[in-house]
Amino acid sequence: MITDRSRANGSAMIEVLVAILVTAFALLGLANLQGRAMVGEVEAYGRSQALVLAQDMVSRINANRQNAAAYVLTGYIGGAADCPNPAGTSVVDQDLCQWKAALDGTTEISAAAKNLGGATAAHGCIVATTPNSYLVTVVWQGSRKTRDAINACAAGAYPADGTRRAISLPLTIATLGT
Repeated sequence: MITDRSRANGSAMIEVLVAILVTAFALLGLANLQGRAMVGEVEAYGRSQALVLAQDMVSRINANRQNAAAYVLTGYIGGAADCPNPAGTSVVDQDLCQWKAALDGTTEISAAAKNLGGATAAHGCIVATTPNSYLVTVVWQGSRKTRDAINACAAGAYPADGTRRAISLPLTIATLGT
């Protein structure tokens, strides 16, 4: 005959197993949350780097405003593309080459000589929207799929899977006294 004591021991064992199961599911949920947080952190880092890079070029154009139209690019800069005029000595040529280096992430290099200092696969575009108005855009590759960026900058440089992100900053050069 089964005693009350052996029934109590069996139900305590079931309670322990249920508690372990609940704890395991909680830990799996926590691990999933941590993974999502890391993806969000990478996305935020890319966005902040792109904003810094776009603001850098806006500042460069603003500092050389008499030659602002010379900064306009026919395509995009960054990645495998070379500087528009690598042998150039003008301020515009130097600015564009330095911006390309920043887009490529050469501001921070790992021990294995890999560029780490920029957004992932960053490219930049500078277009004239109206006379004396420009749009500086930085695009990069995000880590998760969303809707592809509306801006056409470097549209062919990324897979068409919704990971291309873009940040654009407008710049208007005032023409006083004209």
